[in-house]
Amino acid sequence: MAEIAFTSLLQPMSIGSLQLKNRIVMLPMHLAMDPRTEQWRAFLVRRARGGVAAIVHGGIPTDLFLSDECWGETGAIGALMENLHSIVQDVHESGAKIGVQLLQLNCCPQTVTLATSCPTSPVEPLPEVEWVAPSAWVEPTPFIHGGVPPGVTVRELTIQEIEDIIDKFTKAAAKAKEIGFDFVEIHGAHGVMPCQFFSPLDNRRADRYGGELIGRMRFGLELVKDTKSSVGKDYPLFYRIPGEDNIARGQTVADAIAFAVELEKAGVDCFDVTIGVSPDRLFPDNCGPLKERGEGVFVPYAEAIKQHVRVPVIGVGNIRAPQFAESLLSEGRVDLIGLGRQTIADPDWPKKVMEKHLREIVTCDSCNVNCWRGPYGPLPPGVPFCKMNLEAGREWEATFPRDESG
Repeated sequence: MAEIAFTSLLQPMSIGSLQLKNRIVMLPMHLAMDPRTEQWRAFLVRRARGGVAAIVHGGIPTDLFLSDECWGETGAIGALMENLHSIVQDVHESGAKIGVQLLQLNCCPQTVTLATSCPTSPVEPLPEVEWVAPSAWVEPTPFIHGGVPPGVTVRELTIQEIEDIIDKFTKAAAKAKEIGFDFVEIHGAHGVMPCQFFSPLDNRRADRYGGELIGRMRFGLELVKDTKSSVGKDYPLFYRIPGEDNIARGQTVADAIAFAVELEKAGVDCFDVTIGVSPDRLFPDNCGPLKERGEGVFVPYAEAIKQHVRVPVIGVGNIRAPQFAESLLSEGRVDLIGLGRQTIADPDWPKKVMEKHLREIVTCDSCNVNCWRGPYGPLPPGVPFCKMNLEAGREWEATFPRDESG
């Protein structure tokens, strides 16, 4: 059998002012590691050294860039910005670009505690926090839908509150640029608030932010326009868009295509295409699809959107084999390859492709056991983060001095 050259996978590309050395992007994941710790910094640096072109830092709620009160401690924002700046510098020195994903859950305001703060997991609310959403509902699922615990009643947002949320995104994006991130990604999928505004399952508003498709798109479009204005036209803006809800009466692929076309006009420079989530769906299997879902499970959504936009599109969902990744690019189905848990199992996946050490690649088996933490919080001491890679989450022990203070 002829040796694959991986010409497409290793080809450089540009996204606006962002220069990428190859087509491999590490995606944000639900990992219970505090972004202010050496553990998290070492985890990201190790993946940068493994050869990815870019890393999308796990989602951070917008309020956490803007208010010490949301952290529950004085000086928290200063410490966060200092640590994130250090992460950006270290990732750059290790050969990769890095952006940050911004998100909005349903607690207003966003709050965290030291026990649960981590880049992508839902936050633990303080007692006085109120739960809000595009429309009122009672949360039915055992998993977190936009951060809402089971059985909690959420109320409908006012117009002023919607405008305030958009304003928070714009200010958080400006902070991210100030820190030194190379781009910002808006999280508009997986049941977080922008996704809820877009889905007819979650958005039953009767005003300009609801109703027909154009109304359900309005929040996301205004969010992108204002965020782009705050960071400048040359600063790359990614959008994580849901391909569909994959459930009766939910958002469809046709909806996603129409939305993507308008989002591009509004200023999106790259689409990260995944899936939506409704209260009837199993949340973890959407964020981290199980092995049974097959390789490239969400790629058809990206392919459909790519046919209608001019900006780059990232294909995601159980992409493990380099040969498959190369075929997606060479056949023009997607423009970039998004790797999530595969980078946990083997941070050197890109490097092994470059050096043609394919047989040495450790393949993620999509077990979703310890790597998908979601609302479950940090792992107990001594529990391995990944059964395929026992060093995952412990990189700091070898790379950085241990903080004995706890």
